[in-house]
Amino acid sequence: MIEFKGVVAGGKLARGCELCYPGAKAVIFVTGTCDDACFYCPVNRDRLYREVMFVNEELVSGVEEVVVEVSRMGATGASITGGDPLTAVDRVVDVIRSLKENLGSSFHIHLYTTGRQASVEVLRTLWVSGLDEIRFHPVDLRFLRSVEWAESIRG
Repeated sequence: MIEFKGVVAGGKLARGCELCYPGAKAVIFVTGTCDDACFYCPVNRDRLYREVMFVNEELVSGVEEVVVEVSRMGATGASITGGDPLTAVDRVVDVIRSLKENLGSSFHIHLYTTGRQASVEVLRTLWVSGLDEIRFHPVDLRFLRSVEWAESIRG
């Protein structure tokens, strides 16, 4: 059990964490664009604020190459990250749909975002496309609304 500023977390790991721990997930860097400038940002400065895509550090030129690279490594899931993937939501949806179509509905996909670009419509679109988990890293308290929206959509 973990407690931080009155918030208690504990219990079973999320499926995305279970797959990531043994290295079973591909990391898909879908865009370097982001509307935040977090002092702790770990994104390589050669990628940040640029329209580039990588799968496990391999530069890819499109969604088809994403599927090829993920398949090649034998991943059972993927983590979508960036900058902020929601600045390129159409590309994210294409990636999710292509992975699910080519690797099956049980292929697990989670996404990291600050929540700045989230809306009820965007979150619904992500769920419908096949996103399994979303992880919010809000850099502003106003972005916590995204968590509430996601909870209301997923039920």
